Amino acid sequence: MSAISPTTPLTELADLYRAYLRDSTAKTTKTRKTYGYQASSLNRFLQETAGPAVDSSAITHASIFAYRKHLEQCQSRPRTVRAMLLGVRSFCRWLVLIEVLAADPSLAVPFPVLDLAVRRVPKKEEVDKLLAGAEKLFPKRRSIMARAMFHLLIYAGLRRTELLTLRPGDIDHGEGCVNVWAGKGGKGRRVFLPANALAVLAEWEAERGQCRHDRLFDYDGNRYIAATGWLTLLREVRYQGGLQDATWLTAHCLRHYFATTLIRCGVDIEIVRAQLGHSEIATTARYLHSDSVTLRNAAQLLDPASMATGAKPPDRSIAAELRAAHVAAGLKRPNRTTTVSSNWLD
Repeated sequence: MSAISPTTPLTELADLYRAYLRDSTAKTTKTRKTYGYQASSLNRFLQETAGPAVDSSAITHASIFAYRKHLEQCQSRPRTVRAMLLGVRSFCRWLVLIEVLAADPSLAVPFPVLDLAVRRVPKKEEVDKLLAGAEKLFPKRRSIMARAMFHLLIYAGLRRTELLTLRPGDIDHGEGCVNVWAGKGGKGRRVFLPANALAVLAEWEAERGQCRHDRLFDYDGNRYIAATGWLTLLREVRYQGGLQDATWLTAHCLRHYFATTLIRCGVDIEIVRAQLGHSEIATTARYLHSDSVTLRNAAQLLDPASMATGAKPPDRSIAAELRAAHVAAGLKRPNRTTTVSSNWLD
């Protein structure tokens, strides 16, 4: 660090910043790559506007604001601009930390107002096609594995990283649940599974056999499934299910399907929050915006004809039973390690 000064070229500073993210932070690989890319993007913009030999003196409130305007002129969505500015803020904080900058100029650049997130939730028919596509894969071992992976996404709402880092011991057939230890932010949770998902997982565990690694999902006993392998498998399943044009259908979409299904069943949002592993209920509330079916049903309750026939809101007995179970267990509200049943998805 002693060799770094305000006159150090910005390209070199960006490289050092990426090394800092890799060696001195606990951020995930994806976050490190994203922040590194965003710092390099600012560097390229400053080189185009101030010359190739630009150094840290070019990072000012005015230049960062101009960078924001540049992103907006490139027709980037407000959410994209905000994400890029978050990366710039992280880079500037690091420059202040190593005393290259005296103060963080990015703090004076406001974030744009977020636009409405476009979240497409798959229909049940599309989910059924995915499962049918997994059945068609060859060889049989790959088909069984794909079915197990998709059942965990559909019936447990796991994130992609949570799915790919599962280990055989994380499936507890005695309790009928999956233990998630590698949740976002290092949080863990326990999710109960319906009988059909447990049966598919048991079939995969029997087929998997002994492996040279400790991951649950793998190719051939020697190599486990990572992010690239998952994307390849997802494309194959979509193709076999006749959904080759549904490139929007990802693991996170299935997580939205899972949450939306719970909400449509009348499950309390606190229960959904615990099931998804969210720290804040505000994060879970985002899933409410994508549920047009629930909103449409609510609007129908105002129809005079429906009111005349005595139509009632959706039955919330499932949520009531779960709340009663939590009270019996001595829990005032679900927390990060609360066990929540998902049998209503079976």
